[in-house]
Amino acid sequence: MPVRAYKLAPPFTLMLFRQDSLERNAAMRGAFPFLANKHALGLSFELRDHQLPTSSDLTPELQQCLGSALDKILHMCDGFPAESDEVFILRNFAIILPQLLFVYGTRTEQVRRADDLFNQGKWEDLWKLANKAGERANARAAKNPRRSKPKSDAQKDAYSQNCARAGNLSKAAATLYKILPPACNSETVDRLRLLHPEGDFWESEIGTNLLSDVFSVRNVGAYFSSASPLGAPDPDG
Repeated sequence: MPVRAYKLAPPFTLMLFRQDSLERNAAMRGAFPFLANKHALGLSFELRDHQLPTSSDLTPELQQCLGSALDKILHMCDGFPAESDEVFILRNFAIILPQLLFVYGTRTEQVRRADDLFNQGKWEDLWKLANKAGERANARAAKNPRRSKPKSDAQKDAYSQNCARAGNLSKAAATLYKILPPACNSETVDRLRLLHPEGDFWESEIGTNLLSDVFSVRNVGAYFSSASPLGAPDPDG
């Protein structure tokens, strides 16, 4: 992977910060060189490759934690030129904040624990924790991959009754009476390719016939003019 070379001083080298500020805490723990190194190696978004939670029921306290952390990072951007490497790095960091703040879980006390590390400037520690959690999640997913499985009758009954209680009668009925094909199986990709042909398909004999026979106003009009009526006038008026 290519490493980015900086013409001038590395990012954040000339950064100024106040006493007892988040910037100082992060600088004292090497957080800014860590982010700059990730940026140089093209790894600013490596955490997005992991199956980590990035959302939760946003209680007022969770909103305050997440919003405050985001505001602090974006506020740092005001101290640098708009198109500088520092602004680019900090904005990328702001994007992956959910992976860091949900590293222990999505409950309020778990997010608060991660938020404490964030405010101490221990961003590299949070990043490493997220990487380890992501590796464990990926390993679990590899051992037990998600596969489409038909619901049992008992599961259908329970889901249908829950939908009915919630007022969604159409979904409740469809759960019991509609036969749903598996969402994903060995034939899914081929079926999707048939639904969405691309490449040289339209140049083949089948594609050419489809274009001339199906995508034709004259043929569509001829079909409706000769088709049997779908209904009839009401004899009683």
